[in-house]
Amino acid sequence: LGFRVERPPPPWEHREWNGNWAGPLQAVVAFADPTGALLSVHARDAGDRTLEECAEDIARYLHLAVPAPGDVQPLEVSGEPGLSFPSTGDAQDDSRPYHAAVVVTRKEGVCYALAAFADGKERTPKLSRILLERFRLLPEGDFRRARPPLDVGGPGWRTRGGVAEHAFVGARIHLGPAWRLALDPRIPTGMALPSLNLESRFLGATLRIQAVALEGRTWEQVEAAAMAAFRALYIPPEKETRIRYAVAGGTATLSWWTARRRPGDGGERRRFVLCGTMRGQERLVILEIQHPRARDPRVPVAIADALERLRILDALERTALVQELSGRPDEQAFVGEGEFVRGGAWTSTAHRIVWRKPSPLWSFLPRGMMSEPGETLAVLQTEEDGTNARLAHVETLPSDTKGTVHQRVLEVFRVLFPGMSASKTVASSLGSRDSLRTDLQGSLDGIPLRVTLITTVPVSRTVYALVGVSRTEAPSVAALDAAIRGLRFQVDAIPGARRTPRGWEDPGHGFRVLVPPGPFRAEARPV
Repeated sequence: LGFRVERPPPPWEHREWNGNWAGPLQAVVAFADPTGALLSVHARDAGDRTLEECAEDIARYLHLAVPAPGDVQPLEVSGEPGLSFPSTGDAQDDSRPYHAAVVVTRKEGVCYALAAFADGKERTPKLSRILLERFRLLPEGDFRRARPPLDVGGPGWRTRGGVAEHAFVGARIHLGPAWRLALDPRIPTGMALPSLNLESRFLGATLRIQAVALEGRTWEQVEAAAMAAFRALYIPPEKETRIRYAVAGGTATLSWWTARRRPGDGGERRRFVLCGTMRGQERLVILEIQHPRARDPRVPVAIADALERLRILDALERTALVQELSGRPDEQAFVGEGEFVRGGAWTSTAHRIVWRKPSPLWSFLPRGMMSEPGETLAVLQTEEDGTNARLAHVETLPSDTKGTVHQRVLEVFRVLFPGMSASKTVASSLGSRDSLRTDLQGSLDGIPLRVTLITTVPVSRTVYALVGVSRTEAPSVAALDAAIRGLRFQVDAIPGARRTPRGWEDPGHGFRVLVPPGPFRAEARPV
């Protein structure tokens, strides 16, 4: 991080504060004395902020009052311009207020803050000088900065220059070195909500940002639906703890929840989650943050910094981003066990299935990336309007007929979508196989929906079931029908990675290698 600081002489002692590394925002080091005074050094990615703006950001992060213009004084820190200001603590508990003296400087895109805390304001100037005398900025180039993520893109989203944008969520966020984009591994149970997902592998935390349009509903109705979804996944603790975060130029209040346990789960699988919502422009923004199992003091700091970087796009910005991304080629790619996604299609070598997307704005959730796949093989979805189709395989009994299997699966989805009326079951076709089809119509969370169930005629005691969810409007129904038509069962086996007479061929990864002349041969080794 480009600095050196010496510990003051005894009785000062080194203290941990938020760990030694917390991604883009850090409390790097702290010292305390027996009276409770505290000296700390913080670092933050300065971006394009001015020194004055850095001072305001640091004050908010430290829960200090933002300095008034008359309280800010210029000074020099290791030859670089800096600012100093006194402040008082914005206590968040029942403790008495505290006082602080803060020095802020910046170099090579990093903002540094030297903070001195004490009970009485008469002590803080002297304590600040003690820390400042022992702090040095290193010469330029003496430290390495984390590189921004690679520029990548997908259906309705992209990262460019370390900035992630999602057109259907309507959000933009500077990732920083701590976070990167991730796929949402959960199978949609209704409409597929647009979701911008971030993960920090070295912290073990995930941040999920979703958006729901009002569509004629009140704020209270949409918020109630979001809370119901939280309760289906998580349990509010007996003593609810609520935390306010600076988000998208405003504030959001998030609450602690605990992940629901499933049969066979041990204590090590327990997860703690922060959940909450905030109101945007005709859209409810849903925030869901999974913490690691172990308590890591670096995580809250990294999360607070990520939320500060979040910006919610207005309607014009969302529309412009959708138009810009709609012409991109299909870049989704994945290779798993017996399946791969490539060139706009999901291919299952194990089940001899090829499923093609209607357009690049659709995305596959392959089985190998699902958190709880069950019998599901793949999900094809578009976050533009939430339309999605799930393909599963069902093992049958010797006495089963096509009608009994279809009715059994239909009853399962009647439970998942209560109150919906079912059409008459009719003969249909799925991927050139004879099938049965039933459509259900009703509403979920106040949105009119159509649920389509298609089951194939049993072949070798295996039935494939496709469940599609769309809105009742004609464009959404047509989009789902187009997705269903893209699925095909293949008669012949689909080759996977294999040795050929001339070398090695891997259609999932998209390459072929030929054995050179001489004493060479192709040999597959697990990696």
